[in-house]
Amino acid sequence: MIFKSAQAPSPLQNPSAEMGRVEELVTSLPVATICFDVNGGFICANSEFRALVQGSSIDFERLSKDELCAQLESARDLPSLTPEVGVFGAKQAPVAELSQLSNGRVVELLERTLKIEGVGEYKLQQWVDHTPMARSCSETESEMRLLLELINQVPDQIYFKDVNSRFTRINPSLAKRYGIASASEALGKSDADYYSKEHAQQTRAEELEIMRTAKPVFNQMHHEVWDNGSESWNVSTKMPMFNSKGEVVGVTGISHDITEHKRREADAWRQANYDSLTTLANRNYFLQQLSARLTRAKHTG
Repeated sequence: MIFKSAQAPSPLQNPSAEMGRVEELVTSLPVATICFDVNGGFICANSEFRALVQGSSIDFERLSKDELCAQLESARDLPSLTPEVGVFGAKQAPVAELSQLSNGRVVELLERTLKIEGVGEYKLQQWVDHTPMARSCSETESEMRLLLELINQVPDQIYFKDVNSRFTRINPSLAKRYGIASASEALGKSDADYYSKEHAQQTRAEELEIMRTAKPVFNQMHHEVWDNGSESWNVSTKMPMFNSKGEVVGVTGISHDITEHKRREADAWRQANYDSLTTLANRNYFLQQLSARLTRAKHTG
């Protein structure tokens, strides 16, 4: 930041006039600004800066530039606002170096060098007030935290997919089901990476239809065949996802595993219809088959 003067006096000719020019420039800036000399000593601050720190514990006129920076560093304990892409509840990275003053204001520190030709060089700190944004982000983060607690703890599998049916996010329950250490390992992959080719083709066809019609499918039973030949059952709900323009950009779903229920159901049927010693069909089985055939014969004439 360089300011030129048509009649630039020597820095030694009129120090008071020079300081007056510096204060005038700092005062004219619309952002909260404090000015220091090259050694870090306080020179002046504009009214925006004084209003910003009013009510805080910062005695800025008694602090050097480095001491003021140290106070801001110690106040950088705000929660981060941007989660790592693709992972529910991952460690978050801050979008800016924000500090919260004791008066509740949230600021970002920007440092500038002010050079006035014929006068000298000065150090500026501009404190950008992000309080409204920080409050809004804090409220959003609180809501997100509640949602993430549900998503991360529920035993059902939750996932988001793009238009190519590739995972963009999955929850820990689905990661565990896939036998992977981290949910991020599934990003960019599809059902074809975990299930048999036939099952992957079936789910892809279902998701294409959901995206085509933009209509959800509720409580659909799936018989899953994994790439290692094992089998499982689940009941799933899938819904289309939309962007801000209302365009379909993928699908989201939640699946509830009913494999154990299906096994118990099969065991109960087997015990009811087969002898435990001979493993042969018992009287109850024959009676059921006879009843079913008689019913069919009656309907067919």
